[in-house]
Amino acid sequence: MPLKAAPLSPDGTQVVAQRSSRGRVSGLAVFDVVSGELLATLGGLCPWEPEQFAFITPADCGDCSTVADATDLAWSPDGRRMASSDLSGVVRIWDPDTAEELRVFEDLSGSIAWDLAWSPDGSRLAVAAEGGHMVVWEADSGKVVWSTRD
Repeated sequence: MPLKAAPLSPDGTQVVAQRSSRGRVSGLAVFDVVSGELLATLGGLCPWEPEQFAFITPADCGDCSTVADATDLAWSPDGRRMASSDLSGVVRIWDPDTAEELRVFEDLSGSIAWDLAWSPDGSRLAVAAEGGHMVVWEADSGKVVWSTRD
């Protein structure tokens, strides 16, 4: 299975790989850049098979689940959080060290988020979605700071 996208952490020590199959992303994994060690899989993903440099497919591992196809990934400036957006219109903030889902934003009115950007201090997350919809959230509280829709 090919890998798609590989954003580096701000300090350059970690990379997030998106596994893709037939052009569709079906998994996120955080790796150590030096050792190649898998540090975390995000979103209850199928296990990683390091010898094959590939994710085990759902058919191979039975009940493992995957998140919806990712549309963008963005590291926070301090490298302590990772934001992801997907085709279901959900934006998530993760702890890449523990794979814990820290916050879920589902108020894009059904729009798909295509671009994510953190503020320089990491306190806010901006999202550009289809149809010209844009939202800026407080990353910790989830409060909408600004939106193109009321």
